[in-house]
Amino acid sequence: MKNENKTKAQLIKELQKLRQQLSDLKAPSIQTTNKREEKFHIFLDAIFEAVFISENGICLEQNSIAEDMFGYSNDEAIGKPGTEWIAPEHRKLVKQNILNEHEKSYEIIAQRKDGSTFPCEIRVKMIEYKGRKLRVNALRDISEKKKAEDLLRVSEKKYRTIADFTYDWEYWINPENNFIYISPSVERITGYSLDNFYNDKFLMEKIIHPDDQSIYNNHQHEIMDDDIINPIEFRIITKKGAERWISHVCQNVYREDGKLLGLRGSNRDITERKKAEQTLKESETRLKTIVENMPVMLDSFDEKGNIVVWNKECEHVTGYNAEEIVGIQKLHNCYILIRITELIYLNKY
Repeated sequence: MKNENKTKAQLIKELQKLRQQLSDLKAPSIQTTNKREEKFHIFLDAIFEAVFISENGICLEQNSIAEDMFGYSNDEAIGKPGTEWIAPEHRKLVKQNILNEHEKSYEIIAQRKDGSTFPCEIRVKMIEYKGRKLRVNALRDISEKKKAEDLLRVSEKKYRTIADFTYDWEYWINPENNFIYISPSVERITGYSLDNFYNDKFLMEKIIHPDDQSIYNNHQHEIMDDDIINPIEFRIITKKGAERWISHVCQNVYREDGKLLGLRGSNRDITERKKAEQTLKESETRLKTIVENMPVMLDSFDEKGNIVVWNKECEHVTGYNAEEIVGIQKLHNCYILIRITELIYLNKY
């Protein structure tokens, strides 16, 4: 009986010893697990975005950024459906993306614990952990980005409105010779639509009058080589075959760091001005012909006393041709001589 009791005591002692050994074996594993969890939480909290880990749409974990951003403590967040962080108008979309295991980033309106909302970008990654499918959700507050986009949109709209309603044909070509911007005036001037120009980067050169191609080409070389801003005039052929005159000016556009952004150009339709100039020129030619061939002496002086008109009858009577007289200032004696000659001529006739 004593041996049996001794044996039992030994067995109990051995069992206790085994338990202690087992406990000793478990301790490092528990410590390792705790250290891993601690590192995991440190990593989550070091991320600059709100991070949620969820399973089947239910929150399992959140980082400190998420707690600060949305106002839910860990105890409040864990076990809560992920859609609680989403504004009502976007919850259907988020639910659908959860069901479809959607992993591409997208934008929604997020909702804080106090009910306030803000624009947010969601990025998702599906992972497997011990046979379970978990969803890692990273949410970034994009309020400042949206404000900047709104300001840029307003600014672009303002300047585009100014550009779109300018009467001249404005354009901007990038370094690859593709149109970045063309004002709607191009259709009124050329007859070609905006799409025609955007789809054919050489259309502008194609519609220049064949006789004026060299003018434009030489001008382009000057711009590219020396940044010379030198207005030129040339003709274009419109879509309907009409001929129109263009006053053209352009210059290279550079970024603040000196990088070339392309070429900025402006084309003004000066067809009516050219017609008026031609009409005036023809009128002056007719008037000059009439004055030149009148059967009486006609001469004229400018405000400085220079002879500017000396018709053929003046040449015939005085013996001085126009080349000798025009531009000469009227000296006193010369003036008297001319007037005496005119008087003799008038008395003679």
